[in-house]
Amino acid sequence: FIGEGITADISIEGSGQMAVTHDLVVTKSRGTLYVRGSGVVLAETVKMAGTADVRNNGTIYAEDFYVGKGARVKVSSTGQIVATTTLCVGAGSEFTFELDPAGQTHSPIVGAGPGMLGEVLDDNWTTTLASNPIDFDLVLNISAVVEPGTVYTLFESLPFIPDAASPLVVTASSGQQFEKIYDGIGLAVQAIPEPSTYALIGGVGAVALAVLGRRRRRG
Repeated sequence: FIGEGITADISIEGSGQMAVTHDLVVTKSRGTLYVRGSGVVLAETVKMAGTADVRNNGTIYAEDFYVGKGARVKVSSTGQIVATTTLCVGAGSEFTFELDPAGQTHSPIVGAGPGMLGEVLDDNWTTTLASNPIDFDLVLNISAVVEPGTVYTLFESLPFIPDAASPLVVTASSGQQFEKIYDGIGLAVQAIPEPSTYALIGGVGAVALAVLGRRRRRG
């Protein structure tokens, strides 16, 4: 898969493995790389311009993993993408995370070496820093309803650009709201309680204070 890259849907499933000695290029709008059911893809470099779908214990291991503008990456709570040298998440890409409502067992995206969020990748995969963080339109989609307060690490060991961390758009198919948590080396999200939950908590607190007040007056 050198030069032209993947131009059709390819699925690595079960105990299947695909080893690529050079570049694995998933071309834009030309196909999807499915990695499922304990399937493994091993590559020196993965250049993602199209779509990757990693789930059900599927794993992609690469020395360098680049996600270009317009690329789509879908990772379930049991799938994982690991970059051992460089992980570059380009502006204009989109990630969908299928989180496990019961909790997190591992981080979906792991960068073991230097990485960057907010770079622009051109057609030759040359990287330049996004000059205006507002133009950095990375979208993170959450496709599961999770318990409010639970923290999920989406990108691990990736030195994000602080100025670019704020404009990131986090959406959820369920309409659930998420707060972004940036600690300088990765990015996590935390589900925010619904307004009705806050109202319930406030109501319970008000009732408790009223009861306490009556007891004090009686005393």
